[in-house]
Formats: sequence, C-alpha cells, structure tokens
Amino acid sequence: MKMTYPLLFKTIPICAIWLALCILALAYLEWPNDLLSQILTSIVALASVVFAFKLSGEIFFKQINLKQSELSYTQAWSQPRTQRWADVTEVDYSPLWHSFKLKFDNGEQLNVSVILTHLTEFLGLMAHELPRDKYIDAVNKFSGAMGGDK
Repeated sequence: MKMTYPLLFKTIPICAIWLALCILALAYLEWPNDLLSQILTSIVALASVVFAFKLSGEIFFKQINLKQSELSYTQAWSQPRTQRWADVTEVDYSPLWHSFKLKFDNGEQLNVSVILTHLTEFLGLMAHELPRDKYIDAVNKFSGAMGGDK
C-alpha cells in the first residue's frame, strides 16, 4: 500500500512556485534604493523560493510503502529508506502540523501527514505491529485534534 499526497494537493506547490516567481519579478522590477530595503527584499524573495521548492519536494516526492513488517519511504530530496515496525521507539502526533512522527531506534524520524492517502491502513498497521503503549497517546492527540474525545 503506497501513501502519497492526493492529486489535488499537488497543485499547491505549483501555486507556490508561481508566487515565488512573481515575488522575484516584483523585486527585480521595483528594486529599492536603500540598503535595508534591498536586504529585506532579498530575504523575502529567497525565502519564498526556498519554501516553494521545499514544499514541492515534500508533496511530489514523498511516498510511504506500508508493509506488514516494515515501512519503506522516500522523503523530499532524500534517498529511499526502509525501517522495521519493530524499530519504532516512539510515536507522537503534532496537532499543529497534523502529522504523526515516528522515531526509530537509529535516530531517524518519519513524519506521516494525515493528508496522505491510505491513512486508515497506516493506523491499522501501526495498531497491529506496535505495542499499544507506544502509539496510544499519539492516537488520542489525533482524535482530539479531529474533534473526538481526548
């Protein structure tokens, strides 16, 4: 089972890239005269480009392959990795980012956004493969963030 971002969400980085290009064009056409304004304009333009490409990498390249005993995943701009469910040391949920964070015994982390497809299969495998005490707090946070009982 492959978790990816839905097609609709793939329009977001395209819009972000267009916005970054517009900011760069505006900065080029309306370049300020004083040094402080030039620095601020450069920072805003550079930040918008970095954000647009980081978002693009996350949405276009992130894939998580769910298997009974392991997770194989590719994150933005990184090599494919494989981790065993047995190597998960901690599961947390961030209501701010709406994602589960899996920490592995080798120090690596995997963020699983609730926007990704096949979330119910991910939750089922997590419940099947991990001891309850490792994931129950994260699931309760998720439930609370989605309007359920905390």
